[in-house]
Amino acid sequence: MLNADVVQQLARRLCETLTTQGRRGRTIGIKIRLDDFSTHTRARTVAAPVAAAEQVSPVAVELLRRFAASFQRVSSFTIGAGDSSESNFNAFCTAR
Repeated sequence: MLNADVVQQLARRLCETLTTQGRRGRTIGIKIRLDDFSTHTRARTVAAPVAAAEQVSPVAVELLRRFAASFQRVSSFTIGAGDSSESNFNAFCTAR
């Protein structure tokens, strides 16, 4: 089940990857694929590049909350961070 705890776990994994790569991201995004194979993305650009789960998690959880009202069954959920758009993530983590 997709909830804030899952998002926080993925944010920690994402930030470990960013830190290992010596990278940061200004745009934090989520991608949700529903069981009907439709894909929905949400992203927010923050003021300064981040690589800490404490900074990424709240943004990702808020993006999820904005979208949650239209949930069907989720088949996969991705969280990522990058330079300027969700199509250009420096790193990402997915839960199925």
